[in-house]
Amino acid sequence: MPSPLSFSMNPFSLDQHIRNNIRLDHLKYGSGTTPAELKLDHIFNNVIDVDLDTPIYRLFGAKRFYQLLDEKQLALVNPSSWEDPFENFLLKARWELADGTPVNMASIRDRYYGQCWTLRRECDGLWQNYRGAATEENKAPYAFKVATTVRQLMNEFYDMSNPYHQLSYFLGKVRYRTDEEILNFFANDERLNTREQMANLRYTRTLLIKREAFSYEEEVRLIYSDSNSAEPGQPGPPPVHLVPVDLNRLFNYIELDPKMPLAEATQAAQRIAQAGYNGQVTQSSLYNNPNFIVRLSM
Repeated sequence: MPSPLSFSMNPFSLDQHIRNNIRLDHLKYGSGTTPAELKLDHIFNNVIDVDLDTPIYRLFGAKRFYQLLDEKQLALVNPSSWEDPFENFLLKARWELADGTPVNMASIRDRYYGQCWTLRRECDGLWQNYRGAATEENKAPYAFKVATTVRQLMNEFYDMSNPYHQLSYFLGKVRYRTDEEILNFFANDERLNTREQMANLRYTRTLLIKREAFSYEEEVRLIYSDSNSAEPGQPGPPPVHLVPVDLNRLFNYIELDPKMPLAEATQAAQRIAQAGYNGQVTQSSLYNNPNFIVRLSM
């Protein structure tokens, strides 16, 4: 059946997002439409500032990449593990009431998970970031890159069986701001129970803000919000949220590190095939000699 929401919100609109959720609830409860038939519409509605068929890429260090191959799970981590101290700046700040009474936001802050992807088809800086530094144990570290689209990634990620799915699964384009612009978020008192908060977009969208120093990454982010409440005395959310994926359905191709020697590249391609991936495996040509020719005229 054709999608009842035949659009992609780019740029994103909070008002439209809320209207769409109301409409989708009506279709679910008022017309007998099945959740499976509405999945694409919910995906449309939770994608922020990027089109569904946009190609996106992710790089992995070798250890994490082979773990992905073996376990067939994407791992989203709590932003507290990210290096930039400005990450999750709003929920990580010290919260207090007007009289100075502290407010503990840990139970909300720790429910968010993210995974970083990029719009950049090729980037030396990203290869270096994910390759990591050589160590005594691993003198020649390599990275791997996977390619997909927003639509394919969200289709694997978005779980319609979650009763809170509208509030839980997002993907958005990161916006880069100056330190001063980020400081402006604290210029006014924070208000609770706004329409943006009720749609779980206030904190989600602040996770899509980074400092300008990182703009070369051209990042998009997968964001999961755990809406389940822990029972008293039970441990809180785990540090990692795992998403089972079908590698062949998710990845359009896998690309090997441009610095990987031929023998190791051959071994890596064989290991990828043994893990069940039957798509294209290539090697980045970033450092290939261009073999320019200069012709002189006499």
